[in-house]
Amino acid sequence: MAIVKGPALSIMASGNLGSICYSKWGNLQVARSAWTGTVPNTTLQIGQQNYMTTCAQAWGVSLLEEERESWVKHAREVTFSNRFGEKVHYSGYVLFMSRNVRRLRWGYTITKVPLIYSKYMNWSTVLIQAEVAGNRVRYQATGYSTGMAPDLLEAWIAGPYDSPGRKPIEPEYKWVGVDKTVPFAIFKTGLTVGKYYWCRMRLGDKSGIVSSWETRQIVAI
Repeated sequence: MAIVKGPALSIMASGNLGSICYSKWGNLQVARSAWTGTVPNTTLQIGQQNYMTTCAQAWGVSLLEEERESWVKHAREVTFSNRFGEKVHYSGYVLFMSRNVRRLRWGYTITKVPLIYSKYMNWSTVLIQAEVAGNRVRYQATGYSTGMAPDLLEAWIAGPYDSPGRKPIEPEYKWVGVDKTVPFAIFKTGLTVGKYYWCRMRLGDKSGIVSSWETRQIVAI
């Protein structure tokens, strides 16, 4: 691993450039060999790929021109942070894809126009903890009033790891499940006792918008 200033003859760099992967570690710019492994096509990965294919086909075939334009206009109104922390606008297509892939994963259908965001996604009581029963982890979000709750909770997990100092990269997180009934609770069973896991969850709105992550490290018991 190399620590560099002015990576790739630029101010900042992120991601792969040829055989080098640029990233940040604290306040440092880091260069390391790009990952060259293969990604196995698990059932969940194939499902995610199918969601993307379904959404892409819907954009090109099923949507009317005015429906596509509604996404283009909405994309001009919302901003996101890129990997450099800069505020950017997605294209209408990218916004349509990101929100509808989530909706399909949550068990909803594709929405052809942007939905109104209910904005009930402030965290109340947050719990991510290991439990003995089934060597499992509990993800829970409670304390919401009737009519003032988000639409769902989704959970992800990375691991097992041998060391508490091992932090996952984004592709190592695997989707656990979704709960659309208050009080929200999701369980992941079959963990390896004594191993370390990173667990995260976020709230979701049926418009396809999500909250920030709540992330915890646990050791299976």
